[in-house]
Amino acid sequence: MTYNHSSMFFSPCNDYWRKLRKISVLELLSNNCVQSFRSIREEEVGNLVEFISSNAGQNINLSDRIFSMTTDVISRAAFGDNCRDQRKFNSLVEEILPLSAANETSATSMEWAISELLKNPGVMKKAQEEIRQACKGKNKIEEDIQKLDYLKAVIKESFRLQPPAPLNIRLAAERSEISGYTVPASTKIIVNNYAIGRDPTIWKDPECFRPERFEGSSIDFKGNHFELIPFGGGRGFVQGYHLLLALLNLNLLKCLYYFDWKLPNGIKLEDLDV
Repeated sequence: MTYNHSSMFFSPCNDYWRKLRKISVLELLSNNCVQSFRSIREEEVGNLVEFISSNAGQNINLSDRIFSMTTDVISRAAFGDNCRDQRKFNSLVEEILPLSAANETSATSMEWAISELLKNPGVMKKAQEEIRQACKGKNKIEEDIQKLDYLKAVIKESFRLQPPAPLNIRLAAERSEISGYTVPASTKIIVNNYAIGRDPTIWKDPECFRPERFEGSSIDFKGNHFELIPFGGGRGFVQGYHLLLALLNLNLLKCLYYFDWKLPNGIKLEDLDV
């Protein structure tokens, strides 16, 4: 499954890992590269919006459509073409291994965010009001959310409760002493991002989805605040976060701007198991 530890995520921190990381960042995952693929994202998210609109009032499997959309965005950015055949996509991903994680985490993050919003209709309404007011009168709904403070808080809160990578695996670079325990060099360390985001000594009412906790807060998820590390930190920080964020921002922006969401078949909010 790890291609003999040849991927950027499972390779030890060595010259091979540094070379692979450099190629991935410079050629695909840097912020400049991600911005250069903006037209691809807008087209594919537009296709998703058209599909949802054509099925208005009907039940849809949003999870499948989101996964298909992220696959198309990433395959077009990396390979120049859609890969609607999942087996073809998987075979191509073997050539650029970080893409498999980018595809999965992007789709999963969108699914979790919308699920939490469905579970909390008051939060969804507040986010929609902010978006619809900011985009009122505009001919084009763009992915820039710099002025949408509440939507940014929604995304942070979603990452806190449902991190795209619940566990991070690291190797101890040197022998250390932690809380009275000796950790030898090269020890595998598992960082539980999921537990950190729900730690009651850090977060008030940690099981509640409450984006307001981030309003006016400097806490971000770029690896500098260890109470919120959905993408890890340090040298192991996930460089694909630019791509994930761009997709998540645009998808949430349009899905909340154009549509009102509810659970199908009379399912009650308390029955939605997240």
